[in-house]
Amino acid sequence: MCPALLNLALESERGVLKNQLGRVVFHLQKNERINTVIGLQKLIDAALIVNTEELFKILEESDEDAQELAKNIKKVL
Repeated sequence: MCPALLNLALESERGVLKNQLGRVVFHLQKNERINTVIGLQKLIDAALIVNTEELFKILEESDEDAQELAKNIKKVL
């Protein structure tokens, strides 16, 4: 799931995230820590900014935990 979220963040219509969040995502990827809990949190943050619909599509097509996460995020939003 992390690679799909990373691609979503990097292939946005707005281009690469050019803010602190973008730098954090790049740093995590560079140091091969993108597949950690913090990496997943930052990727979800970025995906919510870039393309919320695609984020939910990725989460809903993933395992049960990801599907539950999608439901919880939708409740909050």
